[in-house]
Amino acid sequence: MPQRRFGRGRNAFGRKWQSAFILLIIAEAPTHGYEIAQKMNAFGCLIKTTGQMGGMYRLLSDLEEEELIVAEWETDKPGPAKKIYKITQKGFKRLMELDTQFEDLKQTITSFQNRVRDLNTSNNE
Repeated sequence: MPQRRFGRGRNAFGRKWQSAFILLIIAEAPTHGYEIAQKMNAFGCLIKTTGQMGGMYRLLSDLEEEELIVAEWETDKPGPAKKIYKITQKGFKRLMELDTQFEDLKQTITSFQNRVRDLNTSNNE
């Protein structure tokens, strides 16, 4: 992944993108909020401040309301209880839809880049 950091500024990366990454992380393994925030760094989404964590928890709440994920309290381990998020069938279906949308977007971006490169080539002749 490129080393760009998209987590700066208000809605810098976009809620749809962040929600998609969160769904993927939860689909890979049920997990809690702090671990999700750490894994978001792999996608270039820095979640370090209290405000950014609050935004992520609002996204998790939205995903719960849409029934894309469910949360259960983990109380059987030492330390404070943790809310563990798991993907639902509906959430997995949405993840597959997002994969198709991202593929379409990837093709559009590739087409754009090719056209820009063609301009660059013709301007250098």
